[in-house]
Amino acid sequence: MTEPAFNALFGPNATTDIVKPAAAIGPLNNPRIIKQAGTFTVFPKTATTVPLDELSDSFRYLYKIVIKKEARERMNTQLLHYGLTEHDLFPSIQTVAADITQELIAEGLLPGRSQVRSPT
Repeated sequence: MTEPAFNALFGPNATTDIVKPAAAIGPLNNPRIIKQAGTFTVFPKTATTVPLDELSDSFRYLYKIVIKKEARERMNTQLLHYGLTEHDLFPSIQTVAADITQELIAEGLLPGRSQVRSPT
């Protein structure tokens, strides 16, 4: 990061009592970071790092979402219906190939199950 205020708190030479991490928006310099909005969690340099879910006020900002295994195929179908593919979140040549393969399977042009692969 090149932001002086950020470096003062979270940079390699930071000396602070801050124990909580911060959200930081990185440079939007590649397709994957752009698609995922380029937001990162940066932890302060401390002797011991406290996991987010162990902070006393984590109930205010952390939420656990459990998706039942049985709902996966339906959710994947809905995401495809709205035009969201694996490549939209993880742009790479591999996900382009996976999306094309999935379309061919869905159209019955390739053997296979008619559902989307989960993001890797």
